[in-house]
Amino acid sequence: MPRLRLLLAALAALLLVSTGTAHAQRESDERRLRDQLADRDEYRTKLLLEVQRRETLLTRQQDALEKQEKRLQEMYAKLQKPITDEDEDADTPQAQPQPAAVRGARKVPPDTPQSKRAKDYDTQVYKTNLARYNVAHTRQEIADLRTLLARNP
Repeated sequence: MPRLRLLLAALAALLLVSTGTAHAQRESDERRLRDQLADRDEYRTKLLLEVQRRETLLTRQQDALEKQEKRLQEMYAKLQKPITDEDEDADTPQAQPQPAAVRGARKVPPDTPQSKRAKDYDTQVYKTNLARYNVAHTRQEIADLRTLLARNP
């Protein structure tokens, strides 16, 4: 009988220790899971804020694109018009005529009103294309962020 009591006491102690370990392991797993979910929620919140920030940026970029396209249309219309005497007089300074620039061994004549218009138009085409690229790039980033949000519920 004393052996049986000793055996039962040992079994009870073993069950108590194993239950405590299992309980501690369960608590550890629950804590780890809770931390993972908190990290996931924090990450999701950051992604949502980033999407909102990019949408605001996209709105500003679209406004800038509209302005650039409007300027481009105005410059194109101006480029299509012939140069008038008033335009030529307005482009030449009254005080002193500027000498021709020297590049290398040859003289470069000063810009004519028509060539200035063409250069301005080319510059505006570049600015408009850059604005279009920025809008497209931001749209793609927003789509990527939304895809990432959809994948991680």
